[in-house]
Amino acid sequence: MNKKWSASSHRVTRAVLGSGATLALALLSVGAGPSLTAGAVAPPAGWAVQATYPPPPQTSGVSCPGSSECVAVGVGTIIATTDGGVAWTSETMPSGVVDLGAVSCASTSDCVAVGSSPIILTTDGGTSWSTVTSLGAISCPSTSVCVAVGQGSSGAVSIATTDGGLTWSTPTLPSGVTYLGDLSCGSASECVAVGENGSNDALTITTGNDGATWSAPTF
Repeated sequence: MNKKWSASSHRVTRAVLGSGATLALALLSVGAGPSLTAGAVAPPAGWAVQATYPPPPQTSGVSCPGSSECVAVGVGTIIATTDGGVAWTSETMPSGVVDLGAVSCASTSDCVAVGSSPIILTTDGGTSWSTVTSLGAISCPSTSVCVAVGQGSSGAVSIATTDGGLTWSTPTLPSGVTYLGDLSCGSASECVAVGENGSNDALTITTGNDGATWSAPTF
């Protein structure tokens, strides 16, 4: 179940006691106004615990492809916002992914995140993520354009950059492509990748726009 954190509060003052805080306590003093303290500590005399809150996520990278849309990643964390950061929703981490250090979103739909864990990518704005188990081939026909293909947890994958690797897109591959093993780009826009379909038949896919879209030619 996704959790939401809100940047707004109602008569609550925030205080952070160290980076290792694991619990936030909303305390109400008898005859005094509310306050918030952090840390797994007992409330002081005259105060009672009114509510507890989960710790804020620890993030180390963020990418904002739009004025309202951002995705942030960190240790065991992927969160996203569609309202400029007022509210954030936690997304499900793929199995085996623990530590993410950076994320790049080429559009509001396409993001790639990296760290000490496997590379992960999304094509639906962070609603679902898949793991890139291996990138078997890469071709960079210019100093700014690179296209790579390989295998992910959901089948064949392709990622592409047109700005020297600052941002990466995750284009949708033609239906039936289950494996891609190699590719070559003859120009800054035209590439050919080879692999197999679900019946283990050899296939070829091509792109004429820097890997943004792919098609499977009919022979």
